[in-house]
Amino acid sequence: PALDHVEWSCAVSAISPVAVFAPVSLEGTTVRRATLCNISECERLGVGGPGTELVVIKANKIIPKVVRVARKVGDFAIPARCPVCGAATAVVESEGGTRKLVCTNAECPARTLARFVRFASKDGLDIDGLGGETLAKFVNAGWIKTPADILRLGAHAGEIAALEGFGEKSARNLCASLEKARHCEAVRFLVALSIPLCGPDVAKKLLGSVGSVRELVDKARISAPDAFATIEGIGPAKSAAFVGWMQAPAHRELVDELLGEMDLEMPARPAGGACAGLTFAITGDLVDYPNRAALKAYIESQGGKVAGSVSGKTSFLINNDAQSASEKNKKARALGIPILTEKEFEARFCT
Repeated sequence: PALDHVEWSCAVSAISPVAVFAPVSLEGTTVRRATLCNISECERLGVGGPGTELVVIKANKIIPKVVRVARKVGDFAIPARCPVCGAATAVVESEGGTRKLVCTNAECPARTLARFVRFASKDGLDIDGLGGETLAKFVNAGWIKTPADILRLGAHAGEIAALEGFGEKSARNLCASLEKARHCEAVRFLVALSIPLCGPDVAKKLLGSVGSVRELVDKARISAPDAFATIEGIGPAKSAAFVGWMQAPAHRELVDELLGEMDLEMPARPAGGACAGLTFAITGDLVDYPNRAALKAYIESQGGKVAGSVSGKTSFLINNDAQSASEKNKKARALGIPILTEKEFEARFCT
């Protein structure tokens, strides 16, 4: 399709570009928008201005994504102002070299709401019934000013029940979800806080270095930025981001509030297992596992590790198409790393 315009969507950590075009049929559904991911991806693809011809697929057969530019028209424009609050934007580069656009206003309404959405999301505290639209209503009602207020929404149960589209049953269900969220995995808790560069993998590795969340928090508050840099997979940038966030006065108060109201379960430390001491990389489509996250979870439960790329430290590459010309396959063959199909992996490592 021909690009009509690029829409910039503001979230917690980035303003993400989305290609908008006239409706097209894609794998049985009508698609009008497709992700462009970040500035680096737009530059790699060679995205131009309106009229640029795009090639769009459904990544994992779900998310429309631009994968190629068939014909570039004009130049790609990066907005100088946040589309939500009007503050100046800036292009920042991650430790891995990915360039993304950010809003420089820490109090940007979109960023604040996005933090609340992240807090309640499936990767966060997994609070059923609390999506962005509902949270926006509660924010506008004055009930939510910090993430800790979300856990206290039960105090407004009567008012929530009276809102259009709710009712007493919906309010009861929400209160039950809120109570359940007070007892959650420590990894989810850290992810819910929207700490820069701290996703589930980083959270798990940080927690693996201590005995409790309280110990991790206290260590971060008194440490230098590189305190966690030596943990495998963390490094200086992620360590500094975590320590800096934990040392901010507003965040200290928030974390102390939440820890006083929540019961957090630390991740299990496998004593052994079929994959103990081994590092795996995964590429290509899966058949037996629903997605890579499920396969990764099994490997980690068995004491193994999963890397995002193939290196000299990789023990096995899992790929159902062992003869494919993918970069991971090429590198594995060059390094002499065994390539296993799912069936071969299961026969060897699933008991």
